[in-house]
Parts: sequence; structure tokens; C-alpha cells
Amino acid sequence: MHIISGALLLVRTHRRELLLQVLAYPVLALLWAAWLWIPDAHWYQLLLTALLALALALSGLWINATTMRAYREESSSTSALRMLSLLLWFVILAALLWWVGSWTRWLTDLSPYLYSKMSHGTREAVRLPRLTGFFYGLQTCVFWYCIPALLFPFAVEWASHSLLHARYRVILRSLASAGYWVGFVPVALIAAWMPGYLVSAQLGHSLSAQTFSVVVRVALAYFVFLGCWMFAIALAAQSLRDTDSVRNRI
Repeated sequence: MHIISGALLLVRTHRRELLLQVLAYPVLALLWAAWLWIPDAHWYQLLLTALLALALALSGLWINATTMRAYREESSSTSALRMLSLLLWFVILAALLWWVGSWTRWLTDLSPYLYSKMSHGTREAVRLPRLTGFFYGLQTCVFWYCIPALLFPFAVEWASHSLLHARYRVILRSLASAGYWVGFVPVALIAAWMPGYLVSAQLGHSLSAQTFSVVVRVALAYFVFLGCWMFAIALAAQSLRDTDSVRNRI
């Protein structure tokens, strides 16, 4: 499909942004680990803790804003309003994902309740594990697919034009593209399954083999998840660009 090939082309042609993403997050992770070790006994230590936390947050925002603007082909510099808009987007994303994640206990109670209300024949056909698995799959689909696919075009547009100056008609038209939703399916499947499988896999018998296995598996999980993140940004940017091109032809 055109939108998928276009998204892959964006990732491949913007090598600087790809390299920035690959190298920046391990550095930020090391700084975050150092931040955890800063004592808080004195006021200057508290100030250093606050400044380092602010620097880490701003660095992460700048990295993603730069990538999104490059994929969107916006040449103007990243402003404070665009950065604040992207920060708001991350807050909204985190809040929605936390909300969906909180469904687990409710769904755990809902499955036996619905199962108890079914007739004997329906219970024989459905079975409780299948019903529980259905609700778990529904929650996983909303968590990894529906919410990210719905929000990523907003992220790219807000990072490019800010919350106040975003072209919301373009966002809505891009979300109406079937190719965009189809292209997001493999992203969601890989991001939901592959990193967790790599991290939890048990390989090797000796301590050295297991240590080496952990390092390799965590690194692979990082690259897989980062690849999904980059492709999701590129897919949203390509969908917005296609919508722009259609509007300009009209």
C-alpha cells in the first residue's frame, strides 16, 4: 500500500532522526539512573534533581518533536508552544493508557458475572476461559491499537503546528484513511507481543550465558519497540501528507 511504503521511505531517508532516536534514549536512560542516585538531603541536591528531571523531559520532547517535524517536512524551528502541545499529547496518551490498563480488575470480575447469567447451553459453548480471553484481547486491542492509532496524527500535527494552530480537518481526514488503520495493525501486534516475549524468554543455562542472553534480548526488545515507535510516527506523518496533497489538488 502507498501509505505503508511512504512511511518506510520516511524512516529510511531521515537517517539523522533515526540515529538520534537510537542513540539518545540509552543516554537518557543512563542519566535517569544517575538521577535516581542523587541524594536529597540538601537544597542544592533537590535543585539538581529538579533541573535534571526537567532536562530529561525536555530532551525527550525535543527528540520526538524534531522527528515528527522532519517526517512532516516542516522546516521552521520547534517553538515552546509546539513543545508544550507535544507534552500535553504525552500526558493525554499516558492517561488514556493508564485508564485502559485499569480495566483489568473490572474485566476480571465482569467475565464470571456474565458467564453466570448465561444459559447452560451457552456456557457449554462459550466457556469461561474463552470469555475471559475475549475481554483480555479487547483490552489489549484498545491499549495497543485503538488509542495509539487515534492519537498519533494529533502528535505529529501538534509537534508541527502546535495545539492552537493545528489543522484538525487534515487530522480527521487522515484518520478516515483505511490504509492508515491497516498499516497500524502490524505496528500494534509487534509492539504488544515481541518486546515482552524477548524480555521474558529464558535462554542459556550457565550464569554467563543467561547474562549475555539478557543483554542481547533487552537490546533487541529496545530496537523492536523503537522501530515500532518510529514507524508509527512515519505512518501518521505520511497519512497527514497524503491528506494535504489531496486537498491541494482539489
